[in-house]
Amino acid sequence: MIMLQPDSCWGLQNMAYHQVLPLLFILTASLVSVSSFGTKLKCTFGILLATASGLVYISGAFAFLAFSVAMLTRELFVVKKSPQVMGMAISMLLPSILTSLLQGWVIVGIQHGIHRADTAMAYPWDAEFWIFILSKIARSLYLSEIFPFLSLGIASLGLASLLLISLLSLVVARRYGNYGALGRVSFIAFPVFAAILVYLGLVSAGRANLHPASIDSGMKLFTFGFVRFHFFWGCAAWPLVIAAVFAAMSKANKVFPVSLVIVMCFASVALVVGTKITEHDAYYKQTYDIRVENIACLNQGNQRGGFFQCPGVHPGIDMSLILRYARSIGASFAGLATTSPAAFDTTGALYNIGSDKFEVANITVLDADNRMMTGSDPMIILSPTMLATLPACQLLQVRVRLEVERADLAQLFYTPVGETLSEINSLVKPVGLGINELTFEMKSDKGFAGYLRFDPVTGAQNIAIQNLEVRCLYDLKAT
Repeated sequence: MIMLQPDSCWGLQNMAYHQVLPLLFILTASLVSVSSFGTKLKCTFGILLATASGLVYISGAFAFLAFSVAMLTRELFVVKKSPQVMGMAISMLLPSILTSLLQGWVIVGIQHGIHRADTAMAYPWDAEFWIFILSKIARSLYLSEIFPFLSLGIASLGLASLLLISLLSLVVARRYGNYGALGRVSFIAFPVFAAILVYLGLVSAGRANLHPASIDSGMKLFTFGFVRFHFFWGCAAWPLVIAAVFAAMSKANKVFPVSLVIVMCFASVALVVGTKITEHDAYYKQTYDIRVENIACLNQGNQRGGFFQCPGVHPGIDMSLILRYARSIGASFAGLATTSPAAFDTTGALYNIGSDKFEVANITVLDADNRMMTGSDPMIILSPTMLATLPACQLLQVRVRLEVERADLAQLFYTPVGETLSEINSLVKPVGLGINELTFEMKSDKGFAGYLRFDPVTGAQNIAIQNLEVRCLYDLKAT
């Protein structure tokens, strides 16, 4: 239930669900470990899950490593050790070590030990490190930032319970092994808690100092840490905490678990009815408002052209370069940042039919204003000399203003580098009676050959090409 609260891994940050995949792999490995599968099958699943977790995300490698080490460590405390558990733990340990080394290189060799260039890492000897972890634990318990001191106290008890149950799991392992309610719960809880705590430690190390300058006290940092979805992993711990309490109390008092179930049922109903835990519509409305502001900023900056920033999207970054690159790779959000094409006869065009040469086929040019009489299948071939830089261009735009006597179809042929002229490499647009303004945009990761052919109409009629310009919207070499 607490996993389904608003602002989890789905919402403000699209595609953030991949950060939860390692947790799903860890829980799946826990399920496999207590299944009736044979040793070979368990080890195979362990290798696959550990490898997938380590490759999908940085935290997945280290969290699965902690999970594997914890499972192996606990089994070493058991008097009557299970070869299956030992084998699966070791099988998971090997790929976890390898992927942790790879991901560690990303942190040290590429990120140079920092999450962002202007933000220092937080370490376990820093108070901010633990305050940030407590904020995520508080959020995973669905506590309120409105009462920060109360939430901090409860979160501290929550963290203490995780650490205490982890330590007691080793005692239980020695006494009960993997049998009985306590033994079974501790067998699952200890490795899962280890993975969750390592994940929270990694998040805190990278993000505890990633905050505005106005966050200048511990309590402000605590409430600030409520935002974003990194609390999600912590939600997986509390069912195991409750299970551990059930298992411990059932040995002393058979009535207590029944009473606890009744209390939890009433608490769950109160949580749904009396809180905003299911009010996803309000959250998405708020998210929508934020998105609208960000899109407006992108549109305004895009229209102005040149360097611009949108702090709501990402502070301190030139968004013009981001948008150009996003368009070149076909990113979906780039289509939301609309822009009016550059006006005709403004600077920046690679080719302008008013001043640059062209060749024609099945066309008679009537005057210097490019009034023309077309025959069947007319063609205008642009001068390749003016298009010599097209191989470096990945996003090409051709704009045309033409006047026709009858409605027809206009077609633009282009050739990506290494390809030949064909119908596949062409765009067709309808033209109506009178003046038409057409915009063609082509994308090619390989760049374009210096050949462009424009077929203004398909049959015989009188036309006028008032403007025809070619612009490169994204030149990889220019960035």
